[in-house]
Amino acid sequence: MHRRVNQNHFNARDTGEETRSKRGYKQLLGTNEKDMKKILPYS
Repeated sequence: MHRRVNQNHFNARDTGEETRSKRGYKQLLGTNEKDMKKILPYS
């Protein structure tokens, strides 16, 4: 799981749809998941 990009600031100018889509976390793709498990020590 990871946070979505462009989520931190300048959110006042976003549309309602963009704001709602930035909530929560997103699941990694399978290809990236393998690489992240190698990098993170206790995953």
